[in-house]
Amino acid sequence: MSANSAQFALCQAVAALLADLPALGAGAVRVARRRPMPQAVASQVFVFYDESQPTGMKTNESILWRTRVRIECVARDVAGITAADAADALVQASYSRVMATPLLGGLATKTDPVGIANTFDEADTALAAGQLLFDIEHRCARTSIA
Repeated sequence: MSANSAQFALCQAVAALLADLPALGAGAVRVARRRPMPQAVASQVFVFYDESQPTGMKTNESILWRTRVRIECVARDVAGITAADAADALVQASYSRVMATPLLGGLATKTDPVGIANTFDEADTALAAGQLLFDIEHRCARTSIA
């Protein structure tokens, strides 16, 4: 995904909404790349572009796209809170943030939640991840995806 595409701009806008979530602590919001989570970091959020499909609403000037964006909230066990509870809190906060600003500062025409999934891993320290899927509608010029 090019840094000049509308799809990347949507991911950046979602990441900006999530960047100041208090639950992140020492973590960070990363776009389009997965990094190992250091032991010292209790949680991280990742924003990924999954796919885009043009919708039926096309004109000579523009195409309305539906872009799937995935938010992955990862947390580990820390004193007093389980990884699952921490990941759930991040998922809830992320969902609330995106749904409170569905037009993403004018980049989108609509944002719809699609689904939620959870995974859990009992490695040396327990890790839990919650994923949110959103379909974001946006318009691009007929001859460009920027």
